[in-house]
Amino acid sequence: MESERHTQPLEAAEASVRRERRWLVDEQQAFEQFAKRVRNLDADRPQSGVDRTLTRRDASGLRVVRDAYEETVMSVPHYREEYDQPYAASVAGELSEELAAALTNCAQFHPHLKQKLLEATQQAIDSREQLIGIVDAERAAIETVSDTIDDLSADIDALVGQPLDELEFNALRLTRERLRSVRDRCDEIAADRQATLQDQRRSLPAGIDDLGEYLYADCETTYPVLSALAELRRHVDGLLTGTDRRLARAA
Repeated sequence: MESERHTQPLEAAEASVRRERRWLVDEQQAFEQFAKRVRNLDADRPQSGVDRTLTRRDASGLRVVRDAYEETVMSVPHYREEYDQPYAASVAGELSEELAAALTNCAQFHPHLKQKLLEATQQAIDSREQLIGIVDAERAAIETVSDTIDDLSADIDALVGQPLDELEFNALRLTRERLRSVRDRCDEIAADRQATLQDQRRSLPAGIDDLGEYLYADCETTYPVLSALAELRRHVDGLLTGTDRRLARAA
């Protein structure tokens, strides 16, 4: 069936989207768990002077933060596969370089640091929530286009299944019109997809410039919907060329 060939890029894309959504949910939950543990952690007021007992106590607070981060954010199932970073590098990438420096170099876990850490963690949670919504919309779009391609391919199969060499002029002309209708539908869906991609770029979280590169870097193409539509259109163009030749002979 033609539909199976044309929807293969979409099947790979949907698998990638499902995986990314699962990872985002895992990360969102991990950051929520981390935030809960940080909120429950006492923070000491900054102290002047040097007190070894106080320094040990404050350093233990930073150690607890690190343990909490490693046991939540750095313990998601895909962490090693996708990131595989040490603690400081992960904090710098996920929260900020300033927080990474503070959590690894400061002598105290004080209230201001705690507040900044909770704010950055909430931003990480919100970013995942936003991305989950975008990924869900992308998956719905893929399913819709896949269903449409199945329908258009069924129309093509019906047309190709005719004994084209035996058709009279009017039947060939009608076949050409139906093929042109399929081609126009492909162009219409592709134009809508291009517009959607433009809208998506304006709503992506910071750090992600292109949804295709973010979701489909491991796929054959970073634009699977457009690729599937283009492949179907090329197939229709070939059928139209053959139909036009038969019309010329039948005229």
